[in-house]
Amino acid sequence: MAELRQSLEVMGAVQWLLAASFLACYTLAVGGFFGPGSRGPAALISLVSAVAFSGQMANWVHGFLLTALAIIGIAVFIVAAWILQKSFSGLFEYSLVATPERQHHRVVAAGREAAPSWASSPGSLQLPSVTENTPG
Repeated sequence: MAELRQSLEVMGAVQWLLAASFLACYTLAVGGFFGPGSRGPAALISLVSAVAFSGQMANWVHGFLLTALAIIGIAVFIVAAWILQKSFSGLFEYSLVATPERQHHRVVAAGREAAPSWASSPGSLQLPSVTENTPG
């Protein structure tokens, strides 16, 4: 581990740029931020950056280990985010996208506005009762 730390300390600007481009393109390839058509080029650029990064290091094994540790770190982050999303998905059911099952906006049907979904069943909306506390 001391040798790996020493390799990190002597890294130059080229190695940092290659490492940054690998991390950026790898996360774009895994996440698909720009859509399915961008995953292939992002994966190719991340692979080329990782190989060039390992080749630019004083010991190529250290570059390979750093690349593997970065991939493992990103995988741990993805798994942690997935676990949090699954554990809290039942608590907060809020959607900004209007779906046929859960529409959060008024639907215009046959030239007139239809009633919201909460108004369709009479007992579904209960307002708190207001009582006056008057002495007497």
